[in-house]
Amino acid sequence: MKSQFKLATVAAAMGLLGATSAQAVDWGGYFRTGPGATSKDSSRACYGLSGQGMKYRLGNECDLYGEFLLSQGFKADGVDYKAALMTNLFSPGSDTGAVDRGATGQDAKNQSLDHSKLGINQIYVEGKGFDILPEGNFWIGKRFYGRADVH
Repeated sequence: MKSQFKLATVAAAMGLLGATSAQAVDWGGYFRTGPGATSKDSSRACYGLSGQGMKYRLGNECDLYGEFLLSQGFKADGVDYKAALMTNLFSPGSDTGAVDRGATGQDAKNQSLDHSKLGINQIYVEGKGFDILPEGNFWIGKRFYGRADVH
């Protein structure tokens, strides 16, 4: 009798789980970094063409850049909403996370070789399906459209 009750409970729980809609968080992004090598207690050496602005892509960059997007859609009162957050990380050199191991005392706390910058590219909420303009999108926040893509 107990096993039948457990089986019925599990079956009911599975049925309820299947009846709810899945609300997975969408994610995406972009990341690039240049090649390099290091030895103990030294900065990462960068391989690339010399000269200011001599990048030309394809592994010829010493910097690090990444964008990371999380978004979540949901529906309330007949309106489709989406919330999004995009952060970015930029490090202009090859020493991401590095510190000056020769520094001592207070200098050791302030001698980071890492000049990385973390920022927020986009943070917004949008809605579609309002009575005033059913097919129009309304949004509020920080957002960009159609960035130039240089090749």
